[in-house]
Amino acid sequence: MKRLFYILAAFAVLFPSSFAFASDDWKIPSMASAIIIQEDGLVRITETIVADFGTVPKHGIYRYIPVGYRASDGKTLAIKVTVNSVTDGEKPLSYTTAYTGGNMSLKIGDPNKTFSGKQTYVLDYTVRGILRAFPNYDELYWNVTGNKWGVAIERASATVSLPKEGIVQMSCYAGGNGTNNYCESKKSSENTANFSWSKPLQKGEEMTIALGFASKMVPLLPPLAEDVPPTNNAATFSALAFLLSFAGTLIFCIAALSRLWQKKGRDATSSGETAPLFGKKTIIAEYESPLGLRPGEIGALIDETADTVDITATIIDLASRGFLTIEEIPKKWFLGNTDYALTKTSLANEKLLAYEKTLLQALFKDRKSASLSSFFQILANDQNPSLQKKEESVKISDLKNSFYKDLVEIKKELYLAVSEKNLFEENPQTARMKYMGFALAMTVAGLILSTLTGPLQGGAFSGMGLGLIFSGVLFFIVAQRAMPKKTPLGYETYLKAEGYKLFISETEKHRAVFYEKQNMFMDVLPYAIVFGVTKKLADAMKDTGMKASEPSWYHGTAPFNAALFATNMGDLSKSIGAAMASAPGGSGSGGGGFSGGGFGGGGGGSW
Repeated sequence: MKRLFYILAAFAVLFPSSFAFASDDWKIPSMASAIIIQEDGLVRITETIVADFGTVPKHGIYRYIPVGYRASDGKTLAIKVTVNSVTDGEKPLSYTTAYTGGNMSLKIGDPNKTFSGKQTYVLDYTVRGILRAFPNYDELYWNVTGNKWGVAIERASATVSLPKEGIVQMSCYAGGNGTNNYCESKKSSENTANFSWSKPLQKGEEMTIALGFASKMVPLLPPLAEDVPPTNNAATFSALAFLLSFAGTLIFCIAALSRLWQKKGRDATSSGETAPLFGKKTIIAEYESPLGLRPGEIGALIDETADTVDITATIIDLASRGFLTIEEIPKKWFLGNTDYALTKTSLANEKLLAYEKTLLQALFKDRKSASLSSFFQILANDQNPSLQKKEESVKISDLKNSFYKDLVEIKKELYLAVSEKNLFEENPQTARMKYMGFALAMTVAGLILSTLTGPLQGGAFSGMGLGLIFSGVLFFIVAQRAMPKKTPLGYETYLKAEGYKLFISETEKHRAVFYEKQNMFMDVLPYAIVFGVTKKLADAMKDTGMKASEPSWYHGTAPFNAALFATNMGDLSKSIGAAMASAPGGSGSGGGGFSGGGFGGGGGGSW
């Protein structure tokens, strides 16, 4: 993490202008457009942009306008933009023009001069192909500001003039793309309309105008594909630099991250060698849990994550060991859901593991149900002591929207349990979060380089940024599952756990072992839930005809059947998991409207 910080710091020192767009060290007090629809069908636009650079020296600004659009029928529309002049209101200003990414880009300013304070930029350009015909009128639909500016536009306005009288209708939209905020629009004469927005346009917001005028007032010049100027040599070089920088960054990052995974994430065997990656592991059936690990610990060891299923299997394991009972509550109506009641027994829990104790305490702590029926039940119990339950009991449905808070602490203690038994080099969750944070930092650094340096800063920076983004996202995925590293003991135990899974999932091959131990079915059931093989276990019990005694800790509504019981326990685990993990939901609302439509738009920045 420190190395990444130093690299970014050095980059900012060596290339300070690349981060100009990323900061809010300047602002746009006003942006005004004077739009003239000419008799020849061309539209002449004069933009007056007032920029305030404050005390930070800047060379100037850049402005880019889309020239390629995709129509509703899927065809590509291309308009022609001709720059007439760029001045400060009096004197001409230096500028360069480039066409890249479907935009016409103007980079205004002298690389050998800097300015601070307020500066005025007047852009005079002519546009062809932006007027559209409708049955009863023709229309200009123009995005005045665009939403790709790095700072707010404190005041935006536009004036549209026609060659003669004939305004039919007008609209103005402001805000984020697709919002329904209407800005002010009014006629100052029969051939002139004024548009303005009284509030600042924040980053990502824009102002769009639409003016309908009398049909056939001016010729509607079609947008032609040949009107789009070919990409110039500078743009070609930028694209090549982008591709080379992207590929180089991606290859370098993947190589570096692979080396990091080899060293910090790949498991090691007891002989000191790295665990086989693609080679077939030798798995031998095991008839008992390795190291006497409980189901929750086995689950956390195998997938290196404390899952909700590990906790639900622990509940059934605690029941089979006599610490609680489970009672099935029949459906109240045909389409209702089966509920279950958990009741704590009087068995002392001194020998339980820390996460098991916390789980029991969390299950049976005072939990007030939000349902109306539960409220009246509690009220009746309070008023009539003879109705109060003597034992601690809770229904699975009562765990909804509340137990999810307890899950965090239980999972934390489960991670500690597998760490303290030297199964991992460090706490799996700690390792995972550390490397996921590193991946997130890479992604953020990539976003800064690829988007905030601005489209005119060169393709190399954007390519480097995109390479970092791809690498960061890839490493984020890898870090979730592959970075927690098992110790040699942990890896050997993991292989034995896979052997125990093999034994349970292939019960019919090992029926003799089951026959030897009368209660083995109940012993292996919680592990089958963790391994996800309850159906296989149930099928094996049915196919082989093996019998199992009805457990004293479970009270169902139907006669006991071992195969059906195993299936029900799998369903119960899912039911408990869904209830424990559920959290209160929120609500939201949306709106309609449309800003950002039509031609024009784009944005800009400073450099």
